[in-house]
Amino acid sequence: MNVKNEYYFKLFTINPSPTLVISARDSAGGYTAGRDAVKMLFEKLQNSIELFKIVEVEGDHDVHLKNPERIAQFIIDFLLKEETKSRL
Repeated sequence: MNVKNEYYFKLFTINPSPTLVISARDSAGGYTAGRDAVKMLFEKLQNSIELFKIVEVEGDHDVHLKNPERIAQFIIDFLLKEETKSRL
């Protein structure tokens, strides 16, 4: 099912929550059309949502499994930020 970027933009901006996107540099292989569309969406979201953060790390689709040390500190820092803590 192909869903347009407008749908995702609306989904993320209706009631925005803190979001961390970790992007692996070597992901998507030769699928440049999809990668470019996602990159445009992420840039638009980053400009529209205060707590939308994107980080890029060396690795491929499985970087979280093969090299968790590359992403761990980004996740820790994101979760420890005052803005992302639960207010319950």
